[in-house]
Amino acid sequence: MNPPSRPPSALNRLAGVVLAALTESHGNTAHIQSVVSDSIDAYVQTRARTGALPPELLVHILHFLPLSSQIRAALVCKRWRALSLSNPAQLWSTVVVRGGKKRAPGTLLALLDRSGDVDITMDLTVASENAYEISLALTRHLGHTHRLALWVDTEVDGRARGHLRKALEAPAPRLRDIALWEGQGAFDASIQLRWFGGTAPPMLQRAKLYLRSLVAGTFIVPTGLTSLTRLLYAPHNMSTIDFELAALLSALPALDTLALEVTRATPFVPAGDDQTLLQPQVFGYGVLERLESLDTLALVAAHDEAALYPFAVPFASLRSRSLVLSWPEARGIASISMDVHTSMLAVLAETTNVEALTIHYSSGLNIDVRDAKGRERTFLEVPRHMIPSSAIFAQITTLSVAELAWAHSNSPDEVDEAGMLLAAAPNLLDLTVFLLRPTSHIGTLAHRSAFFLPRSRFSGHTLSCPNLRTVSFVSRASVSWESASHDIPTMLDPTLIETFLTYRLSYSSAVLEELRFVGVKGFVSVLSVEIARLFGMARRVEIERTRPSDLRPVADMLSWKWP
Repeated sequence: MNPPSRPPSALNRLAGVVLAALTESHGNTAHIQSVVSDSIDAYVQTRARTGALPPELLVHILHFLPLSSQIRAALVCKRWRALSLSNPAQLWSTVVVRGGKKRAPGTLLALLDRSGDVDITMDLTVASENAYEISLALTRHLGHTHRLALWVDTEVDGRARGHLRKALEAPAPRLRDIALWEGQGAFDASIQLRWFGGTAPPMLQRAKLYLRSLVAGTFIVPTGLTSLTRLLYAPHNMSTIDFELAALLSALPALDTLALEVTRATPFVPAGDDQTLLQPQVFGYGVLERLESLDTLALVAAHDEAALYPFAVPFASLRSRSLVLSWPEARGIASISMDVHTSMLAVLAETTNVEALTIHYSSGLNIDVRDAKGRERTFLEVPRHMIPSSAIFAQITTLSVAELAWAHSNSPDEVDEAGMLLAAAPNLLDLTVFLLRPTSHIGTLAHRSAFFLPRSRFSGHTLSCPNLRTVSFVSRASVSWESASHDIPTMLDPTLIETFLTYRLSYSSAVLEELRFVGVKGFVSVLSVEIARLFGMARRVEIERTRPSDLRPVADMLSWKWP
């Protein structure tokens, strides 16, 4: 009997990577996904035999792969093909289909038709060349779709849109999450009237709907959405927002999170006057009462932060438990005067009933300006003048801001500036800092973040927030629908976010309880001594979605045993 042929080297490498990932992740599939995706993709292209790896292990990670890899794997692997026929629920537990513009015809249907009756996730980009195929996929499989995101290109013609309308009339009894967006505008109201056969999905909980507010003078409200808890809504005109919100809120009794997305053209203000404030009376009593009953109220700017300015007074006057203000990243700074930023924070400074505040815009609390000689300067102009006297900062326990000066500046005053912010929030428990350019500042960040560690262990600086327990550093990145569906503003922000670096601190014992890295890329190139010291101090180090090769130098420095 001839000995079994030796598996190809790609398969050997894959086996080692997968087993190491399983050992480290303790069942964390998100970690497995990032570690093995590239290796799996390379392996299936070799069309090698699968005898060296148990099929159950490959099945476990298959649904995290890109669609192209799933198709190749299904064609190559006889075991997978046999399993998909005998037990599709085991193989196709989740079908994630992203993109779609350049996909070869037939691959989407070929994959979905293998899924049987399993709950599936569809994230589809609709273009003219694939609109008919996607319409067929929706018609056949909307009945067992768990999550649906549909992004329609502006160039899709009327005939293709007709196919989509017809497809969306199919019942969707299992649908929990939905996001519908059409070009630069809202979905056609004619779709809304016939969504899902005229019956709202009974399990629907989260929706990101760009509704066309006014159609022939009549506001269209989807009916039967009694279980919907989260909604992103784009109002048509501020002159009718009270009426629209009253209709929406009455139709959504279970709603606990509402986000309004506005553009510069949305507010009903005099032309050319972007700084005209709307008054609190813009909301009627019934709407005010309902808005204040929400767990989270978010205000999201679609294009630039100036669009939010007119909403400052009515929203700051609300007694919501959590207020989110979200600006787009790195847009409009040059064209927006400092008065807009200052006045916006001045309004928020008068708000005394918010427990959790998110200030989330292009430069955080920094104002980027040029001095008389045209040289760029970054400094905390607004916090220096306003934060110490702002009542809102004195009461909040959760704060999210974009990059602070100490995150990337070499200014000698950086620690003092961070100290002013933290000193104004003595009850702060959780701080999140959004990093705009994380990979270029990891080393600097580790040094600056020493400010949060106890004097006896690290930095020598006085801690301003004695109750602070968690510090998270977050980088903008494209993450999975599963992550995007759960939180505000994660659910709302088209760029999405993922946690980059998290501290959990214990000041009573003066130790760093936990250090967490998620999705770190380019780590080696910016590795610093400070980061190695943080690794050495932490009682627990958690690493997710990070290539082992990026962390090997750290392991070598700390004499870790590395697979």
